[in-house]
Amino acid sequence: MLYRALETILNENRIYRKIEECETFEAVISTIDKALYKFRKEFYREITEDDILRLTEIKIKRISKYDTFKADELMRKLEQELAEAETNLANLTNYAIAY
Repeated sequence: MLYRALETILNENRIYRKIEECETFEAVISTIDKALYKFRKEFYREITEDDILRLTEIKIKRISKYDTFKADELMRKLEQELAEAETNLANLTNYAIAY
């Protein structure tokens, strides 16, 4: 879920355009990290360099075909699944009996 949210931010805020001007890979990582900094409170954990490296692996074709509506629907579905899992964990005995 975290990666999907990062990907959404990368696309909706056009962070990929900022990295076009970078001359080194280190500059790309730094630029993405700085751009994501203002969104850090939205995540349940710190954004790691591995997370940023994974974002750099997104193919340009996938960025250009990015569909905000579809991404929002996917995020809602993931949030619902997470909420359901948290509820089940909080009520583990009842969940086990129902299962």
